[in-house]
Amino acid sequence: MVLETARHPLILDGVNPIVKLLIKNTHVVKSHSGVEQTRSSLMEYYWILKCRAVVRQTIRQCIPCRRMAQEISPPQMSDLPSERLSLQNHFAFATTGLDFIGPFPIKQCGKFATRYILLFSCLVVRAVHLEVSESLSTDSTMSCIRRFISRRGKPKIFYSDSGKSFVGSCSELRKGIEALRSSREFASKLHILDVDINWKFNPPLAPHFGGSWERLVQVFKLSLYKVIGSRTLTDETLSTFNCEIESNMNSRPLTNVSSDINDALPLTPNHFILGRPSINLPSGVFSQSKVAVTKSWKTSQILA
Repeated sequence: MVLETARHPLILDGVNPIVKLLIKNTHVVKSHSGVEQTRSSLMEYYWILKCRAVVRQTIRQCIPCRRMAQEISPPQMSDLPSERLSLQNHFAFATTGLDFIGPFPIKQCGKFATRYILLFSCLVVRAVHLEVSESLSTDSTMSCIRRFISRRGKPKIFYSDSGKSFVGSCSELRKGIEALRSSREFASKLHILDVDINWKFNPPLAPHFGGSWERLVQVFKLSLYKVIGSRTLTDETLSTFNCEIESNMNSRPLTNVSSDINDALPLTPNHFILGRPSINLPSGVFSQSKVAVTKSWKTSQILA
């Protein structure tokens, strides 16, 4: 049933301030309704010129509606650390980020134990180095760092969170450097050896500062859990499979993979480490049901 006021509405000019107050009052009475509902309620009594545009403008000026519809703007990303873009650090792992992954259960001599993976990530060429650690202690962390430096070379800067193992390792490295400086045998050679390693820590409760290597931690976890599932590995199988994952991660493309046959192959971290793409030996053809439990290397190849 159509109201008589709707058949013969009052014609009003939307520019008039009193008409704008009328629209605002209708909008509030109708529980801050939208443009069409507010306009529909007004048309039962009034015919306002350019009604839709005036109603839309009035709703935009409504403070409660603006507050509810306001979207939180994402914080502006700060500048990347200069070490990630510096051309002076031309070799891989010159600037390295560290983070622990785990724990992972293993079987050792008929008993269950836990192991951790210490991930070293080059912040410039995005290469990855993985070391198996027995615990999160400073001693185990220092052993992983020594193995990393022995094979990849001494970095200029370490980045990590403020974990106790990393803080303790930083203290141990500084004590060792100070001992070298106080030694008469090495004091005259320190300017040649360049033994300094700068260690920078992220602020507490700020894992987003380490997003560069946190992303690679996720890649490692997905690769590991999708393959082994709920299976418990031995210590040796975990170490071998850990190296297999490292090889796969270092062969991932860093640039766009083109479909044009005339374009060059995509750049990978292995190009910076080895000077060529992946050289990993393909896994053999093994049947999981026929592999003995003692053949840990075959088990790791099945997983790989």
